[in-house]
Amino acid sequence: MSNLDEKKQALNKKVSSLIENTVSDTYSDIHDIFTAKIELAKLELTEQLADILAKIIILIVLLIAGLYLVSALAIFIGDISGYSWLGYLLISLVIFIVSISLLHFKPEYLTDKIQQFIYRDQNS
Repeated sequence: MSNLDEKKQALNKKVSSLIENTVSDTYSDIHDIFTAKIELAKLELTEQLADILAKIIILIVLLIAGLYLVSALAIFIGDISGYSWLGYLLISLVIFIVSISLLHFKPEYLTDKIQQFIYRDQNS
């Protein structure tokens, strides 16, 4: 009987060792999966931030170019009319009317377009 008891103990040690190894390997695998998911999230966030910053830089450059264009147009109108203030007045009125129109008639449209743009960027 002692031989049978020794075999049971050896079998129990093997089973407990197998269970311990399985649990340890499973924990290690889960840890590796979570680590990989965190790294992937960091990479995606970095990519989105870089994309947003690039768009902001482009927007700033376009804004500066637009300001120069509007100033040149105002100077041109002023030269044609003979009154330098008239060019700036006309350009300011056009910008003011467009701004008021956008605020009154299309705020939902602009909000929807911005949300679609952000959602499209997140899904691509």
